[in-house]
Formats: sequence, structure tokens, C-alpha cells
Amino acid sequence: DVFDECVAESAAHLMDSETVERAVTGAYSSNIQPRSPQSRGATGLLRTLYGIFDDDRERKIKSLLFATPQEVRAAFRRLADFAKTGAHRSLITGNNADAQSGIVLPV
Repeated sequence: DVFDECVAESAAHLMDSETVERAVTGAYSSNIQPRSPQSRGATGLLRTLYGIFDDDRERKIKSLLFATPQEVRAAFRRLADFAKTGAHRSLITGNNADAQSGIVLPV
């Protein structure tokens, strides 16, 4: 599908430093943006449920800030390999809980 093709294409070439820097800037800004108290509480609850600790977040941000084009390509290659396994699915459902209210789509 289109997602798999985009991932495979990204895994096949090395991005230039400027493109990686733009991607890092976008990803970093979404991690540090100011949040309302309600949003911080919801985020804190989700982090607790998923077992994400502050140390994990700090490591993620540090690795993000120092990402190289080679590391980005390697990440796309891992994602492309995972996509080939077909072990991932999404479920979209409607209001009813019967078989006719949802379908399973490969992601």
C-alpha cells in the first residue's frame, strides 16, 4: 500500500542534513509545546498507563536532538522490515458491537 511504499522509499536513500534538521525541529517542538493543565493531566495519565517515565522521555529527546541522516535511514529500514511482517492491524468500529460495525485494515 501507499504507506509501505513511502517507508520503503525513505529507507532506500539517505536524507540530507537539512531535511533531518527540519524533521527534528518539528518533532522536538511537539514534545516541548506548552500544555493546559487538563492536557498535562491527560498526558500524565497516559504515560503512567504505558509505563513511560521522565528518564525515557529525556533519552528520547536527547536521541532526537542528535539524530543523524544515517540513524534516520536505519529507523526507516527497521520500520519497513516490520511493515513486511504483516503483524500489525487496525480496527475501525462503529456504534454497534457486531461483526458488521467494523472492518480490519492492514496498516
